[in-house]
Formats: sequence, structure tokens, C-alpha cells
Amino acid sequence: MNMLLALLAVLPCAGILWWLFRSDHHPEPPRVVGITVLLGAVATIPILAAEATLHWLTGATMPPHSLFDVLVVSFVIAALTEEAFKFLVLTGYCARHDEFNEPFDGVVYGAAASLGFAVIENLAYVFSQDTTQGGFGVAAVRAFTAVPLHALCGGLMGSCIGIGHFAHGRSLGWRVLGLIGAVALHGVYDMFVFGAQFAGIQQSGAGVLLCIGGVGSTILLAAVAGVLGLARMRRDQVRTLDARCHPQEWPDSARQLMGPLQGLALPITESPIPPLESLGDESAAPWYRKHPAASPPIRPMIALILAGSAALLCVIALVVGIAQETVAEPNSESPTLAILVGLGILLAALLALAAAIVATIALTQRDRWTLASVTSLVTGGLLLALLLLLFAAA
Repeated sequence: MNMLLALLAVLPCAGILWWLFRSDHHPEPPRVVGITVLLGAVATIPILAAEATLHWLTGATMPPHSLFDVLVVSFVIAALTEEAFKFLVLTGYCARHDEFNEPFDGVVYGAAASLGFAVIENLAYVFSQDTTQGGFGVAAVRAFTAVPLHALCGGLMGSCIGIGHFAHGRSLGWRVLGLIGAVALHGVYDMFVFGAQFAGIQQSGAGVLLCIGGVGSTILLAAVAGVLGLARMRRDQVRTLDARCHPQEWPDSARQLMGPLQGLALPITESPIPPLESLGDESAAPWYRKHPAASPPIRPMIALILAGSAALLCVIALVVGIAQETVAEPNSESPTLAILVGLGILLAALLALAAAIVATIALTQRDRWTLASVTSLVTGGLLLALLLLLFAAA
């Protein structure tokens, strides 16, 4: 029983990390990834201490007694504290390591640090003595919600750190952007989760349902953003290979960026990237410059943009809807706000439907970048189902 619960808590984290590790054209050393996971897990100790201190300083309580508690716990006590310590792991250890030699490494190490923390958090939840929090149900729900969210936040922050690491003179800006983005995404997710525990929202009737919809929409938005980030990293990997093989064509601005990557040792994999020997051959250069991995295909990209726009619009509409349910005085609901929320949900549904249609066309036409098409199709379908449930419940 306990062993099965532990496996349910650990396996989702391990599965995501394994998939990401296999997606890397230039896999990182397992030892360095393992240390990063361990550091993320050990960071749980100072995170708990910092969160307890912030609870005492702000007076915020859990479960929340007010909207102030919801916002402070979501964005400051939980999101900012957890992402800040993961940020320290990435900048203090990973980015200083010799193996951190391309921007995509930031995605792998960012997800590894986040999943190390997620493992400990998962174990704490599933073995909680509180019967409303622990058990198989919580383990299953967190496998599809909190665990992917942690990985996506870490990947977002890591990708920005990876880009900034090789963008001389702009490193600080990229790092700050990554931290802010991870905190914002994590905070919005927690706002919906903790909002569902707030008595004022529970008493509003539709409030809890709106929060559940918000949790799903936020995860789908994060998934689309994660796939877009992977596309950017993959393009950079291909261009880096091309630049290594044709240094005579580097502009002055690229020499500093690509310089540390010249000695990068790349394994021969089953990926579409050709062997290094053929890359050094000028006769192979024209073929490689036209390699499709260097730029994303049109239809999957359009589908992703539509799916991401639908998820973002859905999140905004649900936030406004929750505010209307809880902040407004009884019998004083604004018809204008209600109309805006309805229009936002309708437009989100139309965008989700369009994303699903475009993704289906891309799959039937066998366009490249299947991951983007599948993500868009799943995101569009789940958003439509979610919005239909909200409409039916209303």
C-alpha cells in the first residue's frame, strides 16, 4: 500500500524527466542531472522554512480566510519562494557547470530541479494524515496537474537562463524574465487551487467550478508555452550545428555567442541531424541549410498559437468571473462584466475549435512537428469540453 503510493508520487516526475532527457539531441550527463534533481529536493527544507516565516510575517492563513490570503499565499508564499530557490539551484550550480554548453540545457536542468522538489511535495501530499488530502486520488490528480506544472515552470525559467547564459550583456535580463514568468505562471495556478478552498468562493455556487476550470486552463496554457519553448530550443540546436560547421560565415555578433560551443561533443543519434563527418563536407552543406528542423512548419505553429490564445483568454475570463462571483455585493452583479465574461468564454471556445481543426489538418497532412499538432489538438479538445461543462453547470 505505502510502496504503491510512493510509486504513484515518484513515477510521474521520473516519466517527465525521462521524456525530456530523451528529447535532447545532446543528452546531459546523468550524474549532473541527478545532482540537480537532488538539489531541487534538498531545497524543500529552506523553502518550508521561508514559507513558514512569510506566513507569520503576513498573517496569511491556510485554508484562506480572505481573498488577500489567496493572493499572498499563491504569488508570494508559494510561487515566489519555491521558484526563487529553484532559480538559485539553476544559477548557483547548473549554469556554472562545464556541461551547461547550450541554451537547451537550461530546459533540462530547470525541469530537473523542479521535479526534484515536486517528488518531495508529492510524497508529503499522498502520505498526509488528512484524509481529504492524501491517498490515491490526490496522487492521480497531482500526476496530471501539479507535477506537469512544476516541470513547465522550471523549463520556462531554465530556457530563459539558457538563452541569457549565451547572450553576452543580456544575461541578467533573461534571468529576471525567467524568474518572473515562472512565478506568474505558478502563482496563477495556485490562485485557482487555493481559491477553491476559500469559503467566500465556495459559497458563491459557481465559484469552485470556475476555479477548477481555471486550474485546467492554466495547465493547458503552460503546456502550449512549453512546446513553443522546445521549438525555439530545437531551432537553436540545429543552427548551432550549422554554425559549428561553417565558422567562416559567422557575423561578428555571433562569434562571441558560438565561441563556447565550438568544442561541443555531439553523439550520433537517430534524429534527423546528419553525422558530423557529413556536416564538414561542403557538398552536404546546401542540404543541411535547408533542413526542415531549422524552421517550424506553418500549420502546427498556427494551431499552437490558436490553442495558446484560447487557453489565455479562458484563464482571463475565469479570473473575471470569479471576481464577479466573490467581490461583488449580493444582487449587484454587473451585467457588463457578465457579458464580457460570456464573450471571452465564447471567443475562447471558437479559438479552441479552430486550433483543433488546424491541428487535425496538420496531422492528416503529416506535417512535421507532430508534438505541436498533438498538443494543439488535445488542448483545443480539452478546452472545448471544459467550457461546455462550465456552460452546462451555469
